[in-house]
Amino acid sequence: MAEFARLEVIDGTQLLCFIDMEQQEDGEYVVRLVAMCHLEVIITVRKGPWPDDDDGWQVAQRALAAFDMPAFLLSSRELSDRFKPDDAAE
Repeated sequence: MAEFARLEVIDGTQLLCFIDMEQQEDGEYVVRLVAMCHLEVIITVRKGPWPDDDDGWQVAQRALAAFDMPAFLLSSRELSDRFKPDDAAE
C-alpha cells in the first residue's frame, strides 16, 4: 500500500508531510507534496505540481519518501528565528 503522509516528532517538534490534490484555475487537478512545521510561526512548503495521473502520484510518493524531515526542521527554525521580535526595539 502506498503512503500518503508522514508525521515525525524531532526534538519535540511535530513535522507533517503529505500528498495533496488541488484544483487549478483551469479546473484540472494536480498533485503536490506539502510539508508543515509549527514553531513560533507555521512554516509550510509545497513541492510540485505533478499531473493527477499514475505517473504524477508515483513522483509525489517518491518525493514523500525522500523528504528530509530533519533538514526541513533546521531550515524552518532558521526561518522562524527571523520572525522573532527584535529585543532591541523594546
